Amino acid sequence: MPAWRVRDFHDDDLDQAIHIWNQTREGGEPVFSAAEVVSIARAGHPALVAVVQQDVVGMAAAKVEGDSAWLALFALDARWRNRGIGSALLAELEKKLRGLGVHRITSLVSEGAAGFRAMVNSGYRPRTDLTYFEKVEELDPAELDEVEEIAGTRSTYAAGPAHGVTNELLKLIPGFREHDHRLLVCATNAVGSLDPAWRATTSISICLCSEPNCSPRRTSSSPRARAPRPRSSATCCTRTELATTDEYLKAIADARPTLTAEVIAEFEQDIDTYTRL
Repeated sequence: MPAWRVRDFHDDDLDQAIHIWNQTREGGEPVFSAAEVVSIARAGHPALVAVVQQDVVGMAAAKVEGDSAWLALFALDARWRNRGIGSALLAELEKKLRGLGVHRITSLVSEGAAGFRAMVNSGYRPRTDLTYFEKVEELDPAELDEVEEIAGTRSTYAAGPAHGVTNELLKLIPGFREHDHRLLVCATNAVGSLDPAWRATTSISICLCSEPNCSPRRTSSSPRARAPRPRSSATCCTRTELATTDEYLKAIADARPTLTAEVIAEFEQDIDTYTRL
């Protein structure tokens, strides 16, 4: 069996950690969302991962509140359960918590969920005399598409009408956020072109950048990245049968890519610079 070890959580572990979190949903929706777990870890609360070579196979994170701590995430990859990894991961997390003055650790897990047996084996006492209550209210979303057209960088105070529009939007956001159950969704293809005040954490709490839908290595075969050229009028008028697959593929291969290597490079830079939870 490959050797495994326990270490501190790093930002580079994020993708694999979310994969581990998703596996915990098999036994029911976790109390803490993936975004909450990541925020807890990034805020300096204790967070550990179990790794095999370069692969994250388990994670434990706790939120400290005085001398108590909530176990926000305790999860193991399904392929690595029942090997003692969970108990070791939990023991290392407890050491960190004791060093912070924590004397009481609590968690909400469903029976049979990943980590349940490790917690029992580590001396945790189930409480069956309590009932967990939850009230979830739906968010009222508002969406701004192509937001860069109305909230672009303001170069000078005389930048034109767009300057005033950006100012008014920035004034409206705090009032929008004061109300509960509201979600503002902004879409753009150029995060870097937005005004710095608009990108600030006080304006936007979560910024997720997705990969572009094609790359220079895929433009030769991606129908989404290319637009087939129309046939000449003579061809259209003289044939009545449907175009063949080979003809479509040839049209795609001859078309000009809509995303250049420079555009994709700029977008990938935006991903590295602005993505946050």
